[in-house]
Amino acid sequence: MAVIGAPKGYRGPDSAGAGSPAAEPGRALPAALLYQPCDVTDLPFELVNELEDPSGPIGQERAVVAVEFAVRMRRKGYNIYALGPSGTGKHTVIEQLLRRRADSMPTPPDWCYVNNFADPQKPRRLRLPSGRATGLREAMRRLVEELRVALPAAFERDDYRARCEVIDQQFRQRSEQAFGELQRRAEQKGISMLRTPMGLVPGCISQRM
Repeated sequence: MAVIGAPKGYRGPDSAGAGSPAAEPGRALPAALLYQPCDVTDLPFELVNELEDPSGPIGQERAVVAVEFAVRMRRKGYNIYALGPSGTGKHTVIEQLLRRRADSMPTPPDWCYVNNFADPQKPRRLRLPSGRATGLREAMRRLVEELRVALPAAFERDDYRARCEVIDQQFRQRSEQAFGELQRRAEQKGISMLRTPMGLVPGCISQRM
């Protein structure tokens, strides 16, 4: 029976040889059982930079297997919760596993959210081919910058003002026509319509005897 952490060559209390330390029940362990020297000549390298970086977290094989299983789940409602002391690399490990999984899957489309003028609380979503969302965002940004200059200039042009005058004149004509028709029908009922700053005021038409 080999004792983990025992001195080199120690085989337990039943091994032969006088003077070998032994663990006795109910008593403190001998110091020789708590320390194992390391002979540097047995190491297969001279400098630590000769060693390759570990491919994953050391001593967390079960956790890695669990996370790899979780990222393969393609159903809604499944989540990954990593619990452990701060600074142990949980975030880094999970991010690496997620990126490795993502590299083996098809590239997903881009999703953009745009304003919904009918209901601003419910923006519309646009599905675009992968990589097109950034171009759309930049194009919309340039469009807004151009409109900030173009719109005020358009409202100051002579043709815009002329068009406003035409629309205003058409509106006044329609208003006069509507008022004339209303006044004609009111007179048939013996009612007169008077214009005041507050609006239209009905009055009675006096009958001469």
